[in-house]
Amino acid sequence: MHKVELKEVGLDIGLAFARHFYKTDYLHYGYWPEALSVDPANVLQAQENYANLLLKHIPNGVNSILDVGCGSGIFSEKLLDAGFTVDCVSPSPNLTKHVRERLGERVEIFECRYEDLKTKKSYDLILCSESFQYFSWKRPGTARELLNKKGHLLICVFFKTYVEGKSPVSGGHKIERF
Repeated sequence: MHKVELKEVGLDIGLAFARHFYKTDYLHYGYWPEALSVDPANVLQAQENYANLLLKHIPNGVNSILDVGCGSGIFSEKLLDAGFTVDCVSPSPNLTKHVRERLGERVEIFECRYEDLKTKKSYDLILCSESFQYFSWKRPGTARELLNKKGHLLICVFFKTYVEGKSPVSGGHKIERF
């Protein structure tokens, strides 16, 4: 019998939930500016806000992007549609299936953890969108090996700050450690 990891099941449930209730394939919380009320009806708008924020922060001159932890591939698709060349890192076999269905041969998918990636390719930008917190930093030179000489590393991640008592939010890095 094939063993299925619990986190794989969780990712599939998360994607099914997002598709059913929010009509989206994004697997992140979104960006909620003050003008957007925190309401389930606004989740898709918050997720589009986040995607647009990322696009605005891609430096001029970037052509090739490595999307690390590409989720369902929906943002990779947005990058492709904007004219970028994109490859994806997907450590999740289940999510990789969704990315292949969505993007087909438009991208190369590296089905491994970022820190285990082996390729001779190099990129103008490495994108870590809500994936940075999952890395093991035993091989810190990975970005240098994968970036072109004037390449960029774009990290967008949830950071935690210290607050008194128990926080209702978990995940992310403690900002003081970064």
